[in-house]
Amino acid sequence: MRSLVCIEHDNWDGTLLKIREMGGKAGNDWVNDKISTKFFFPGICWERSFIPIDIWNAGDPNSNLIESVHRDVNREGVHCTLLGGLKKGQLFDSMKMKTLVISETYGINPSYKTGHVSENAYHNLKRKSNSQHRVLADEDQKIERYNDKLLKSLENLVKAEDARSAKESELLHETQPERRNKLEGELQKKFRGEERARKTFEKLRLDRESLKGGSGKVAKLDHP
Repeated sequence: MRSLVCIEHDNWDGTLLKIREMGGKAGNDWVNDKISTKFFFPGICWERSFIPIDIWNAGDPNSNLIESVHRDVNREGVHCTLLGGLKKGQLFDSMKMKTLVISETYGINPSYKTGHVSENAYHNLKRKSNSQHRVLADEDQKIERYNDKLLKSLENLVKAEDARSAKESELLHETQPERRNKLEGELQKKFRGEERARKTFEKLRLDRESLKGGSGKVAKLDHP
């Protein structure tokens, strides 16, 4: 795709065909969309436009600013007669010249954005940084949820162990046969409850390894 941004292209149609073939549906949709606009390709390739070469070379052809200017020029005079299109083109040139004169004379730019490569690079870095912060924040939330589940699971395991231990102690001091039989049945339930709590806790301990590091502000709880 980058090769399409040029003054002249050796194999324009072949390149579009290659984009369709290698890009699949996305590549095919991209080409169809750019063809349907009728102004995109003339805005990035000089030989497909009617812009004089001197005007085309007036700035960095890879910048978004100059590309947008090329596109603006090509849009002037749409659905107009030949004379109407010519007058619109002259008005466009006049407005651009007035903008340049005001900028040089008074230092008033047409936009708060300079269009400089450094500005674009800054915004790209800022956008990338914000994206990374969101990813790290999501990972921190996952760690916090994991820590809460681990602590609750440990609490349930300790309660189950205490309940089983208390039932064992009660059975140890019981002398009546009927009461002992009942306590033995209750003790088996306590054992099963303790086993379920232990399995849940062990599973959470294994899940710890799948968590990413996050921002470092929230630490993963170590195995108790």
